[in-house]
Amino acid sequence: MIQLLKRAYLLAKKMSVKAYHFSQRISERIRYIINYRTETKQRITDLEEQVQWFKDHADIMALKPATGYLRDKQLRTEQFANDFFEEIKELGIKPFLICGNLIGAYRHKGFVPWDDDLDFGLMRDDYEKLIDFCKKNYSVEIYNGKWSEYSTDKHVSRMDHAIREHPDEYILDIWVDQIQITRGTSCIDRLALDFWSFDYYADDYSIEDHMQYLRELSEKKKKIDYVDKIVEFLKNERINNPVISKERTQIIFPGIDNVEGFLRIDQTKDWLYTKDTLPLKKISYESSEYWVPNNMEKWLEYEYPDYMDFPKDVGKPKHEDYTEKYIISHLPYVEFYLIDAFEIYHFLPLYHFFERNGIFSYFVAEKPKKTEHWLDYDTAIKILELNGVRYKNNPDYNADYVFTTQDELNIRNYKNKKINLCYGFGFLLNDYCESERSTKNFNLKLVHGDYSYNLIKAKCPVINLIKVGYPKYTYWNDAKYVYDTNKKRKQLLEKNIDNKPVLLYFPTWGQDSSISVYASGFKKLRKKFFIITKAHHCTYRLDSEKEHRNILNDISDIVLEGNYSFPDAVALGNIAVCDAISGSATEVPFLNSDTKLVLLYSPIKEKNKYKDIIIDYAVHAENSNQLIDLVNQLETGDPFITKRKLLMDKIFSNDTEQGLNKLKEYIMSNYRKGFVQ
Repeated sequence: MIQLLKRAYLLAKKMSVKAYHFSQRISERIRYIINYRTETKQRITDLEEQVQWFKDHADIMALKPATGYLRDKQLRTEQFANDFFEEIKELGIKPFLICGNLIGAYRHKGFVPWDDDLDFGLMRDDYEKLIDFCKKNYSVEIYNGKWSEYSTDKHVSRMDHAIREHPDEYILDIWVDQIQITRGTSCIDRLALDFWSFDYYADDYSIEDHMQYLRELSEKKKKIDYVDKIVEFLKNERINNPVISKERTQIIFPGIDNVEGFLRIDQTKDWLYTKDTLPLKKISYESSEYWVPNNMEKWLEYEYPDYMDFPKDVGKPKHEDYTEKYIISHLPYVEFYLIDAFEIYHFLPLYHFFERNGIFSYFVAEKPKKTEHWLDYDTAIKILELNGVRYKNNPDYNADYVFTTQDELNIRNYKNKKINLCYGFGFLLNDYCESERSTKNFNLKLVHGDYSYNLIKAKCPVINLIKVGYPKYTYWNDAKYVYDTNKKRKQLLEKNIDNKPVLLYFPTWGQDSSISVYASGFKKLRKKFFIITKAHHCTYRLDSEKEHRNILNDISDIVLEGNYSFPDAVALGNIAVCDAISGSATEVPFLNSDTKLVLLYSPIKEKNKYKDIIIDYAVHAENSNQLIDLVNQLETGDPFITKRKLLMDKIFSNDTEQGLNKLKEYIMSNYRKGFVQ
């Protein structure tokens, strides 16, 4: 019995020790949470104070324009407006800027930096002219469902359906409180212009009576509920109401089919006046000229009494959020996950193709956690901004599809279909783009042409393959590369003061590079040739490549940065020396089939490790003396040009469009979502 009591005592003591340690851990966790909340609250307070400081000290009229995707959309919308106004110029109407666009015109000479649409007012006669013209010439949409059951999802879905039925055509959407002109191929690339009606009102009509009238109309609209019937009701009401004048009066105000009047029922104390509106005047807006009210300040005082202050939503785009939420929930959603900045140029043509074919996509550039990392984040962001595409820092692992040019391991957290894109054709037998690493655990692989297709099929017969050619260059104009080739070429070649023939050098990086082995040959060639080297992006930026950078600076007249445009580099000369292990060996002649080419073998790879076709592709050098001799011989001609052109047809498919259409079919047939009905 005593032994049992002793055991019970020791067990209780042991349990009490465990309980004590457990309570200590809980206490530490609670203290951590309290401290974290306190620190977070302080950070928020500090940020709010900093934001307020900037608001107090910044000049709102001196803000920089938007950048990246938002800026691209602004300028596309401006061009859309100009195209439409040219289309309807026979009407002689005068749409004038209102709402946020009037603020933008006054403060920024263009778009508010965080705005993304265009709103125009029209006097009643012009408004009706526009509607009549559109009814005769375009497709017309009028929603016939219940207003009380309408939602943003239903709106996006309805417009998406209409646009897909009439791609790239103008569509008029008539609504309870505005009309809209829209065009696109889907809700993804859809652009729209909003038009709002304005009427003259009787001079002896009081603003108080009008506000009461609008309250009554609001109740009547709720009872009618069906949108098409509300539109008809408001039309009859306007025609039969004697205070809404068909003749010019001293008062101008939003029409009863314009939501602008209803928004300020409890705040509006006075009318807008004709003398502050007419005659309309034209002012510069971005690169265009648009009509605005004669007294912009008076209009802005009515619409936005604090129009010179920073708004609460400063910096937040107004319309993208709800559209994007719908699209991601109901349409195919793709992410291009970046391992390195160079991949952007390979994905850009796919992004723009998807944009025009109802497939939504984002670039994902995660901020590196290490100092030296594969992703040159700052360069990647610069390229993405320059090209005006959507990008973000955090991946959505639920995306329907994710693309990479690298191993599946890099995208292992994504839950749905994974696609590998070949980023070039290599001559090594174990070339990465044809290796098991680039096919393992992928649902689909995009290859350049027949050669890779047949090779991969033999190794991995179960993998889905689509031949897409070389979209990076086949569609490089569509992919919105931002540079001026001729201007840049002229600036670089002006440095060739002795007018030497230009020799282009495209080495790879690391221990496979030819840089060290062939440096002496290039030094001698420099006496006769003007040498321009396009450094590999890794050579250009990695600390481990410092020695190679020093050698290139010593043997070259010009060293181009790693992300310098490849088409621009190839355009600088007609004699090129490429590392045989590098994708440039096929990339250069793809861009310029008349290039005279020398291949350099890697110092750690033997010739028999290369594919057989390399023998019929180009002359090759295995040491500096051979390099010098071959370059000199190429001045009179390249004996491999004809054979090389035939081989290029096997390496790269000639029908990129067909390949991308097959990719579209694959994506559209495998996604799991549907439209809101």
